[in-house]
Amino acid sequence: MKIRKHLSASGLYCRIGERFSQIKDHRAGNAVIAFKDSLMAGFAMFSLKDSSLLVFDKRRQTDGNLKRVYGIDEVKVESIVHPEEEFEKG
Repeated sequence: MKIRKHLSASGLYCRIGERFSQIKDHRAGNAVIAFKDSLMAGFAMFSLKDSSLLVFDKRRQTDGNLKRVYGIDEVKVESIVHPEEEFEKG
């Protein structure tokens, strides 16, 4: 039986990352985070179905699998106050 690595979730995520790497980055030259990492973070958040950016950011900080499974080297989430933070405090 022949095993097809590209049909596994990790194989598909790797292929998506490869395709994202081919997209030209039109951001300003001082961008800190790699464009591929930004796109993969968006894909990860969508596929994990997190309810908000804040929930995804908390998962990103505590879940080491996010980096391994999605191939994200670095992600930075804006440090603005989210409405959900108000609910968590109050």
